[in-house]
Amino acid sequence: MAELGVTESMRFKKMTLTVEGLLGYIMNGYTFCGLYKYKEGRKVFIQTCSGKQYYTMPTEKDGYMKRCVKRSDYWEGSQVVSIDIDETAFTHIPAFLSMLSCQPTFTYTTFSDKPEKRKFRMVYVMDKILARNEHKAVSEALHNQIEKETGERIQDRCGTRGDQYFNGTTQEGESYISGYVYGLKDIGGYFDELLRLLQEEEKDTKITLDKQLVGDLKLLSYNQVVAKYSKVYEYYYRTQIDFKDGEKYRLVSERHGYYQLYFRWENDKPVKYVDGEHRRAKLNNYARLRRLIKNDTTSEELLYNLYIDRERFFDNSDDTLTIDCLVSIVKKTMKKELDILQTEYEESREAVRKAMKDDYHEKKLVVNPKYYGKYERAKMMADIRTGTKEWNYHLIDLYYNPDLTVKDNLEVLKKNGVEVSDDTLYRYCKDRGIVYKLTDDDLRKLINPNLSVRKNLENIKGQGYKVSKDRIQKIINQFQP
Repeated sequence: MAELGVTESMRFKKMTLTVEGLLGYIMNGYTFCGLYKYKEGRKVFIQTCSGKQYYTMPTEKDGYMKRCVKRSDYWEGSQVVSIDIDETAFTHIPAFLSMLSCQPTFTYTTFSDKPEKRKFRMVYVMDKILARNEHKAVSEALHNQIEKETGERIQDRCGTRGDQYFNGTTQEGESYISGYVYGLKDIGGYFDELLRLLQEEEKDTKITLDKQLVGDLKLLSYNQVVAKYSKVYEYYYRTQIDFKDGEKYRLVSERHGYYQLYFRWENDKPVKYVDGEHRRAKLNNYARLRRLIKNDTTSEELLYNLYIDRERFFDNSDDTLTIDCLVSIVKKTMKKELDILQTEYEESREAVRKAMKDDYHEKKLVVNPKYYGKYERAKMMADIRTGTKEWNYHLIDLYYNPDLTVKDNLEVLKKNGVEVSDDTLYRYCKDRGIVYKLTDDDLRKLINPNLSVRKNLENIKGQGYKVSKDRIQKIINQFQP
């Protein structure tokens, strides 16, 4: 590459292709993106997220556009709209596509696709190059329609950004082609989305941020920003709890007013989210949560928090998460009413809980860090176990029915979103002094077939269970050949 004068491993070339030709390149691993406007032979100005500024020629010596030019400043338009499906209950892609009234021009599986967890990209080709708002409106309308028709939430709407690029796939990947090319009038809900975007742009002008702060975030280093603004704005990531003297921990619930942001850690060090891990979606969620945590937060404080998040927990080596991107997220979040944010949060949490299933662990308690000394970790862990047990028992109290068996109660708890093991429920009954209703399997474990019915009845009742003589006789008869 160096001998050709190429300084970037990924670069782009403008091409005119048929639908089949574009899909062919994609199936051979080529990346594609929208169109960018610049003058050949004339340098363009680049400012990175770290504040670095420079001028550079827009193309390499081989004529390909440099990757650094692929930014919203130079975005011209796009003739394709792409939609990523990363979380779906469908394992057969044609079954998913059959649900759609507006069929994609073509569909292909992405690199991370697996038989048990399908991941694929649907591409809609338009009959003209779409300008910024046209592209955004078409993308939003298609996302909404697909969610409605499949009954599934699209986790990452990265395709709504015109300057996003999309990776190709391998020749072994699956692909499906309809060949349809769409006009704006063919996309249901397009004009409603376009009107909504115009109205939002009008609202955006009413939400202002301190120009000095925005400028500093663009130009200063991370350490300089923290030194200047750490005492001006609070960095927060969870609901504040005012512990009382001697209070070891506080039981909390994500369903009743406790909010917390989660980041990825390994050996006490943050593991940064990289391209492909829904970085913008995560930052949008962090912004919404922070407004719920602190209702009176300002636009500036929210922007400062997102900036700290970006620097500490996100890989931004591709300069995708620009300060302008963060400003856009802040404005989008500050425009919404708190009750709408609350609804969005609950829907998102429920979607994550269903997707993660047994891997989802709800926050149950918050430890008072001032209560424990430096070398009292074992004591703290013991108290966490006690607090977790207390939290579980509180939830079980809400739904437990002594007239049902343990198995039936487990189903009742599960339907109400309470996930506990059968061992936990047995311990709960013992600790609460509850005589639970025995199933036949429970009874078989307690009966000694070598003893009489009367003696078994005495033994079982002596353990605190209620059972009839006839039922014991029935089980004993089942032991006999």
